[in-house]
Amino acid sequence: VDVNLRYGLFFPEKRPFFLEGSENFNLSASGTVQVVHTRTIVNPLVGLKVSGKIGDKSRIASIYAIDELLSPEPGRSGTQAHFPILRYKYALGDDSFVGAILTGRELNSSFNRVVGTDASIRMTASSTLDAQALFSQSKPTDIADPTNGQSISLKYNYGTRDLDYVIWTNKISQDFSSETGYVTRTGILSFNAYARPKFYQGDFLPRVDVLLQTNGARDELSNLWETSNEVAVTNIFSGGQNARFSYFHSTEIFLGEQFRTDGFLISGGGQFTKEINLSLQYRRANAIFFSATPYQGRGSRATASLVFQPWSQLEINSSITYVDFFRSSDNKRIYEYPIGR
Repeated sequence: VDVNLRYGLFFPEKRPFFLEGSENFNLSASGTVQVVHTRTIVNPLVGLKVSGKIGDKSRIASIYAIDELLSPEPGRSGTQAHFPILRYKYALGDDSFVGAILTGRELNSSFNRVVGTDASIRMTASSTLDAQALFSQSKPTDIADPTNGQSISLKYNYGTRDLDYVIWTNKISQDFSSETGYVTRTGILSFNAYARPKFYQGDFLPRVDVLLQTNGARDELSNLWETSNEVAVTNIFSGGQNARFSYFHSTEIFLGEQFRTDGFLISGGGQFTKEINLSLQYRRANAIFFSATPYQGRGSRATASLVFQPWSQLEINSSITYVDFFRSSDNKRIYEYPIGR
């Protein structure tokens, strides 16, 4: 569904050349920033990858590609963009490591470059401390002055058989940019925490998870705060099926205004027989109409997908998605879209 979006659609990489070894470019403590998303290399003329180990503890991964532009970019000259990407990781023992990354998109005299470091430290058998620091320099047009930005993240993870919890903070400056990656939002300072206790029951209902989550974020441009608080219960059944109910009370800042985005979500599904896998989801919530003059609304989103595999050589996938949006001031329906596949 490509209507009424705050961010551009995210398309996962499917090309084998870029998929193989893509996990090497993942950073610890990642959230709203993904600095390597190879779908930004749209029409490569040539690509080169080198990856491997140096000794027992060092690992490198690199990509160099030349991308032929399908159309000119405003304010930029040139028809070919160069993508250098370099990743380094040094193992510290167990699953702890420190790493560094360098990415770039060079188009004649304009450019975007990101350099950074990350680390994941095993604190105990049940916990890790993850950190990430990224710094960008961008010259978005041939005549623009370069701008600098940064993104800093710190995340503590704890997980056992009975309890998971995470505490995480992230700050992204307004001028941070990654043209080799996917960044959903800049100019924000956020604090997040969630806890998920797990309760083990009988044979029919082996486990029940309860999720308690709270988030607070300050929009730097408007200096306004938005919040999100969620309670969810997930039932995990003995046959591999699950059912979840979630209620969230939340707000969001857009163009200096605060809007309500609270609502609920119901989902479920699983492998019902050897041949049939079914999943259903329904979400209803207040929402924003994203435009130069935004306004408050509400909408629904329903999805259903069915996988039927009568034998190993044949798999049939079908899905349906339905979304709608109503303006709150007069209850007028602004749009509805059903998509069947």
